[in-house]
Amino acid sequence: MKYDSRHRVVGSSSTAGAYDPASVATTSNYNWEGTVRDKNWAFGVALDLPATEKLMVKASVVYYKSDGSVDFDSNRPGAGPEAMSNYDDAKRTSFNLKGVYKFSKALTLTAGYAYEKFDRQDVQTDGFQYVIPGNSGANSYFLGYLANPVYKANIVYGLVSWNF
Repeated sequence: MKYDSRHRVVGSSSTAGAYDPASVATTSNYNWEGTVRDKNWAFGVALDLPATEKLMVKASVVYYKSDGSVDFDSNRPGAGPEAMSNYDDAKRTSFNLKGVYKFSKALTLTAGYAYEKFDRQDVQTDGFQYVIPGNSGANSYFLGYLANPVYKANIVYGLVSWNF
């Protein structure tokens, strides 16, 4: 997938032509554009195996990967093009194994294990810290929402189903 964007930064609205994208760029008022590319892959397989007349074994594996990049360019004086390869790169692997035992028409027991691992690299959030730099002059701060969503989960579970 590829998508382009074009934007105008207006740091000084009192400058003549500040909002005109065709005006001469200054350090306060300039155009910038980005081209984002994303490649995504997904693979999954599931298996239902009747081990006995009353026991069903079920397993599934899913793998997902996204590889993103962005090319920035600006006509701001002193700025040039910049390519970023780790723009929203992610991998997710999940595995589920469970046994479903049917004691009777009414009673079913399920026991299982689930595993999931998620990794993410994104130039927008890599190296994020919950610290506001002193005397930065910045008037906005990133609060860290989704800054580090990396996780690994191991879950053992059980279910009892009663049908009536």
